[in-house]
Amino acid sequence: MKAGTRLVAAALACLLLVGCSTKAQRWYRRAEAFFSQGKYQLAITEYYRVVTNAPHDSLADDAIYKIAYIYREDDELGDLATAVAWYQQLASDYPNSSYADDALLWVVDIQTRRLQDLEGARATVDEIRRRFAGNAGVCTRAQLQLARLLDDKGFNDEAIEICKQIVEQPGSPSNTAANAALLMARIAEGTAENPEEAVPEYEKVVERYPDTVAAVRAKQAIGWIVFGVNTQEQERLRLEKERRARVIPNVPPFADPQSAPLRQLLGALRSLLLQVGTELTEAQVWGISGAAFQFVFDPANPDATSTLCQENPLTTLADELGFTYGQWAQGVDSNALVTIEQSLHSGRAVLILYGGPRWSLVTGYRPAEERVLVLSPGAQSAVTVPVNDFMRNWRSAPAGGLWRPASKKGFQFVIDERGTPSDDATVARRSLARAVTLAEHRSVAGVPCGRAAYEALLTQVRQAAMVEGEQQRAYLVKWAGRPLQCHIFARQQAAGYLREVSGVLTGLQSQAAANTAGRYETIAQQWTDLAQELRGTAEDQTISEDPVIWANILVLAQRVCDEELAAIEELTLAAGG
Repeated sequence: MKAGTRLVAAALACLLLVGCSTKAQRWYRRAEAFFSQGKYQLAITEYYRVVTNAPHDSLADDAIYKIAYIYREDDELGDLATAVAWYQQLASDYPNSSYADDALLWVVDIQTRRLQDLEGARATVDEIRRRFAGNAGVCTRAQLQLARLLDDKGFNDEAIEICKQIVEQPGSPSNTAANAALLMARIAEGTAENPEEAVPEYEKVVERYPDTVAAVRAKQAIGWIVFGVNTQEQERLRLEKERRARVIPNVPPFADPQSAPLRQLLGALRSLLLQVGTELTEAQVWGISGAAFQFVFDPANPDATSTLCQENPLTTLADELGFTYGQWAQGVDSNALVTIEQSLHSGRAVLILYGGPRWSLVTGYRPAEERVLVLSPGAQSAVTVPVNDFMRNWRSAPAGGLWRPASKKGFQFVIDERGTPSDDATVARRSLARAVTLAEHRSVAGVPCGRAAYEALLTQVRQAAMVEGEQQRAYLVKWAGRPLQCHIFARQQAAGYLREVSGVLTGLQSQAAANTAGRYETIAQQWTDLAQELRGTAEDQTISEDPVIWANILVLAQRVCDEELAAIEELTLAAGG
């Protein structure tokens, strides 16, 4: 089962049936809407309806997983014991669910790291090993967490025995085995009369797992043991820093520095994929992530159209392509730089929000020189930045207003290993179903989106057509600049993506995709016409109040909004609904 957040994968089977949904699907859709708005108590109520009234529905396990997540993470509703109970119910009542192993891993995580419940953790690990005996990755992850708790509580012999099982387990992931070996070395150091007796154990970690973070930590431990804090140790640390230096070459440049934030973000994401050997067209990146089909319109902030995402496009795309990934937004401190260093050691560039702010890629780190390499939008190569300057600029760039996981400073995202991806036709159908779902969302972060956004736009244009609509007219002229240009580009990518997927879909779905591509080409042109008319009202640096002009603008806006809504119905057919 993949690492990283799994909440972005909604139950698409429900959302495909726009006009003939069951009660369970309607409850689930309401729950999802409340969840996206941060109304978690209401979301729990609707998810609970699915579980209690339709326990055999295909959405029931999704609903339980979301309830458990809320109780695990929400500041107000957080209740770890309740979260554990829900995860256990999911694993028990839905043993064949794709969430079953992940649910039990979360139980172990809560029991070991947060509740310090040793006996509970023992029982859960036993259950995982019994039920998922063929999945070494899941079993060893759970065992390692138990071993760490045992070490914390002084049960050293049992912790060592479990670590040995992990190291000797065929198919055990290298990072997990390396961390188990490192834990054994640390226990040996802590229990030995002479710490130098633990050096051979640390050396085993370095020899057996040379390219892991655990090996780096083992080297550091050896240094402290053998040399102590003296001049010779300082020299060793300097050399170690030089060896830790990592620079990823040939990371592809991306985006125009003057482009909208959303274009910078998806351009950087495409560059990340190219860097790990996966080449997608720009239309595929926009289409699969859902960004090509979204629409956000904030009457108080014109830039929302080109900055606010209805869903996290990074995790959505990674999940669809079968990648594991890491995503953090926990503030900026010394540990944040450690996670970047770990990613670079694995050969992965790191996406951050930096400076201006702009979406940028960290492509290297030289600890001995205290320099970080940053590739910014439009740059052909990375620039070297002093660590202090880097941390200051990174610290000043919160990613708030984009999507909920990116609401804190110090946001970073990295693509990791790729599993077995779905076939192209399956990815296409799920992506088109997601596009239909986005249209049904009413708001994101309190801002109108989907169908509600088109209604908000038309309301704004109607008010602008009135004599007293000076403020609305000024707003729309500003919105016609970079925000609307970004939306036009998104619709062009939607048309391109639909052209591409019409070649992998079959029958009526293929024809519907081709037809909808033509409609989105028309939509892109209609938005272009509207943008030209809006900008034309301010050619003399004063905005025209001519009611005839604004009546025509209203006609254009109504026409393109009608086309957008018609496209949603065609997308439903292309998705198989």
